[in-house]
Amino acid sequence: MADLSNMEDIALRKTEINSKLEKEMSNLSLLRDALKKSNTNTENMLGILTSFEGRLRRLEQTIVPVYNETENLRRRQENIDKTMTTLDHVLGYYHISQEAEMMIKDGPEMHGLDRYLQQMDKILEALNYFKKHNQNTVELRDVAALFEQGKDCLHAEFQTLLARHGRPVPPVCILDLIGSDEELQGDTSETQMEHLPEKVIEDLSDISKWLITNGNTTDFLKNYITMRSSMLIKSLNGLKEHLKSASGTSVTLTAPHSSPALGQKFNRNKDTPGRKSIKKFARTNSRSNSIQRHFSKKASTALLKSPFEAGHRRTGSAAEMIKEEQCDVDIDVYITELTALLKLMQSELQLLVQIVPEKFQRSVYDNIVQPGLDSVVNEGETLAAYSRKSIGRHEFSSVLSIFPVVKHLRSIKPEFDRNLEGCQAPTRAKLASLLSTLGSTGAKALEEFIDNIKNDPDKASNMPRDGTVHELTNHTMVFMEQLQDYVETAGAMLLMHGKFYNLRVFFIL
Repeated sequence: MADLSNMEDIALRKTEINSKLEKEMSNLSLLRDALKKSNTNTENMLGILTSFEGRLRRLEQTIVPVYNETENLRRRQENIDKTMTTLDHVLGYYHISQEAEMMIKDGPEMHGLDRYLQQMDKILEALNYFKKHNQNTVELRDVAALFEQGKDCLHAEFQTLLARHGRPVPPVCILDLIGSDEELQGDTSETQMEHLPEKVIEDLSDISKWLITNGNTTDFLKNYITMRSSMLIKSLNGLKEHLKSASGTSVTLTAPHSSPALGQKFNRNKDTPGRKSIKKFARTNSRSNSIQRHFSKKASTALLKSPFEAGHRRTGSAAEMIKEEQCDVDIDVYITELTALLKLMQSELQLLVQIVPEKFQRSVYDNIVQPGLDSVVNEGETLAAYSRKSIGRHEFSSVLSIFPVVKHLRSIKPEFDRNLEGCQAPTRAKLASLLSTLGSTGAKALEEFIDNIKNDPDKASNMPRDGTVHELTNHTMVFMEQLQDYVETAGAMLLMHGKFYNLRVFFIL
């Protein structure tokens, strides 16, 4: 039974295997048919691609020469266009003289500065072209002549703008600025003075830059220096005339000739204005009022007040005056002039920076401010010379005018120094030299004053018979009273000029 069962199983498995084999044979036959079709399609596709490749090759052989020829034609067209453009541009160089001649002759005022400078740029371009490619030709000479003519017109326009619009700063504006600075207690804000209209400054700046950059010339800066230095001097002179006319008349320093005593004083004749005339001027101008309050201490008009009780005799009265010698320097005006010069210099520097290229600013500024500095220095030296003559005559009260000047000059000199940075050494040394001259004069006066007190021959013998104060004591006290506001200044003078041994004696007195 077991064998029969095994035989049946084997027959069944054989049947299944035969069935699967037939199925796989059928599948294999189908796969072979599909492979044949695929091979056929592949061969057909290869044939098509081969044919297409052949056609593309033939097309390329036909198109590439055409393309190359077209590209060559395009390049030739570009070269022709560039040549025509360059030729037109170069031909413009040959015609620029005729085209620009009328505009150059008319000047920038008629056609506008911007258009004029554009035309000058074209002329400069043509000039450079002819210098490089066609030297020694008529065209080069014509363009060069036209270029020089245009430069001259720009130079003339620069000078005309300065002359037409430049005006001295009105005295009231200067006083207003000084007064506002005093009210702000030394505010260091920038000085604001309108010397020229804004549009004129822009035009001057454009002309300046063009002439230096393209015109290769700085001759126009000489005109700028001349005109601006002239405006500065005129502004200072106008201020002095305004102050003198407003105060009634010019204040002068007076002193009698030498007398045996020390106490020669400042005296006033009937034509010399006193403090009332200054106050009257101060009421007429609010700004100058603040200045007069600031500089009201003035030795040239000091009244000799006796420091003693009523009834004591005062010597050296106006009735005893003899022939007087005068100094033309008004101390109030001179002190105001020093401050005004500083403000004008600061304002000129602000204007200069807007017009002149940086490379030339300091040299131009140096030349602009020199006449103004020379003017105030000369006045200061005149004051010092007059004071030295007074010292020689032992008229020490006349020297009191130096002290307010030195005090004020010492206070503003740092601002002058900052403003003159970059200028030449002689320019920067002018005020220092003046301060040294005035300081040495003041120190010598104080030294001589002490020596005269020590060596006065009449201080013991010439005693007043009525028992009043000795004349030497009276004059000495008057002198010291006038000097009391300038103790620090006097001490600095003595220390600076080596008068150490007299300094202690001076302050004891």
